[in-house]
Parts: sequence; C-alpha cells; structure tokens
Amino acid sequence: MAERIAFHTGVFSVVVCQHPVTRKFLAVHESRERGWWLPAGRLSSGQTFIDAAHNKALAEAGLEISIKGILAIEHTLQTEEDARMRVIFFARPKDSAACLKSIPDHKSQGAAWLSLAELRALAAAPSCAAPSERLRSLELLEWGAYVDGGGRVVPLEMLQTEREGPCQDLQRRASLGRAFCPLTGMTAREMNRCTREHFTKVVEGTGSVSVEALANAIQSMGLQATGEAMDAKAPVACYAQHVFSALQDTASLQPSGPPELVQGNGSEPPPAPDGVLQTDGFSLVVCQHPETKAFLA
Repeated sequence: MAERIAFHTGVFSVVVCQHPVTRKFLAVHESRERGWWLPAGRLSSGQTFIDAAHNKALAEAGLEISIKGILAIEHTLQTEEDARMRVIFFARPKDSAACLKSIPDHKSQGAAWLSLAELRALAAAPSCAAPSERLRSLELLEWGAYVDGGGRVVPLEMLQTEREGPCQDLQRRASLGRAFCPLTGMTAREMNRCTREHFTKVVEGTGSVSVEALANAIQSMGLQATGEAMDAKAPVACYAQHVFSALQDTASLQPSGPPELVQGNGSEPPPAPDGVLQTDGFSLVVCQHPETKAFLA
C-alpha cells in the first residue's frame, strides 16, 4: 500500500477573459521578453484562487474582471512528492470600455484585446521573432478557440471551501437546472447543454415569439439572459446566440462538472517560479448505482 504523504504543491490561477462585444481575448505582453500570454501567476500567502485571479488580471492587464466560471482544474504530478495545481477561470471585463494597461512595469509590458486570427498570427511567428510578435505558448490560443467554439464553463461554485456536501449556491444551481422554459420546451439544464446551432433552431421554431418574451421566460427561471442590448421588435433568431451566450455566462447548471474538468497541464512551461505549499491531498468518491439509485457507503 502506498505511503500517505504531504504533497509540495505549486498553486496558480490562470484567467481566460473574453470581451463580450468584440469576442477578443485578453492578452498580456509578458515582462522579461517572454511574449504574449494570459493573466496568470502563483498564489500569494493568504490568497484564494479567486483572489489571485482578480489580482493577476488587475496587476498584469490593468483590468477589473467578473469571473463567470471555471474551464479546468489542473493537477499534475511532477515527482512522487511534488505537484502543480492550476485553476483556469473564464471571465468577462467588469467594464467592457475600460482601458487596458499601457505603462510597462515589472509585472508586464502591457495588455491588449486580441482576436483568434491575431493569436494565430502570433503563434505562427518564428522563435527568433521579437517578444511583441510571438506568443509565450499556445495556451491562450487553445483556450480562446475552446471558448469561442462553445466550450463548457462549469459553475464557479465548484471551487468551494471544504464542507460536508455541496454549498448552498451549488444546491441552488441544481434546482435551477430543473426549471422548465415553456417557450423552448427545455429545462434550464437542457438549454445549457445545447450547442449554439441547436439552440438557434429551437428558438426559430418558436415562431413569432419576441425576444422580450423569451428573455422574461428565461429570467423567470432564475437565469440572467440580458446578453447584449436586446431589441424586443427584432426577430428572435437574430438574438438567439446572444441569449445563449448569456446562459453560458451563468456557467453550467449541472450540480457536478464533467470528468475532464480535472486534467494534467501537459507540457506547457511553468508560468512563474513556484510558490510551493505543503498540502494534504484527498480524493472523495460519491458513487451511485445506475439502477437502484442507492449510494455507496
């Protein structure tokens, strides 16, 4: 039987922030000539992952963010006693018109909103290119493509303090997921699982229902469906993607995240020298029988 040990774990927060109007992604021009990357870094003493995410976005990009959910939780063993753990957050700017950092300091050279096309151009630059003309790694491009393609964002409440069961916000989301929308004929959970294309077809199939009516129906289910400015006189289909994006902004309504939420962080280079914590790591299993619905005790 393997010996139980206290892991030495380097812990980091990483922020993938997308502009709600231009759909561009927040990129940080890294210090020390490392190229363009994400707002990210290790946790400082006394910080939570969420605290660190806000701090890094403000310090490196000059931007206050609103965290919408979690894209992934990475845990990678480096040796038998050492590991790295990163939480990848999805965020939007609190103020979409806010100016980004432009005065260099030891934290970064500045920041910019970059499209996927611009990120691909930087990714194609040779390694000898100037730092302002290349990416530090492909991570920002890969996460940007994932998000822009409708990738799953799970609830921020998935990252909770240790307790005996799900926190109240997570329980609330589980109940919201069972709410039914008569205009689309789907539960909130089903709506959130839809692809953009399928959701658009469902909305188009509702006939002449106004965007206002659809938005009110979704909001009555406890969801925020304001999206970009919605014109009640416009055809529903024109705003279907905006409504869908608003649903995505509330993150997944499922009480549990997909297994791939926890992943290794592959071969990406470390974002900074590790701030190492000595931690006890635990795995808890909730196992339900598929037929009897009884739980393993």
